[in-house]
Amino acid sequence: MFFSEYFEIDAALLETYGAVNISLVCDIPLFVDPMLIFNSEKEEYKSLHAQIIRYFHF
Repeated sequence: MFFSEYFEIDAALLETYGAVNISLVCDIPLFVDPMLIFNSEKEEYKSLHAQIIRYFHF
């Protein structure tokens, strides 16, 4: 079962927002823990962290 199916959301709407329609019934290595990249010295990782947090707020 996918996120869109469970929450009865049109999958095309998720795609419009750039969200991933993840499977809720199987483990996938998609999730990145934003706290693991929070303290990185790499600017790229700091930017990714900020984007992940912004998405969570969305």
